[in-house]
Amino acid sequence: MPLCGVALDFNGKVERYKKGDIIFIPSGEKDKHKAILSAGEQITLLMFELV
Repeated sequence: MPLCGVALDFNGKVERYKKGDIIFIPSGEKDKHKAILSAGEQITLLMFELV
């Protein structure tokens, strides 16, 4: 089944997000993650970082 939006793998726990979702990911080792997209799928991502 193709993904609709993006899935994030947080240390083995996969959470799926759809178009229009807004998420906050805290910094730190326990919130380390990687994105999972279907082949050919694209997303628009806007990120902010505290400096």
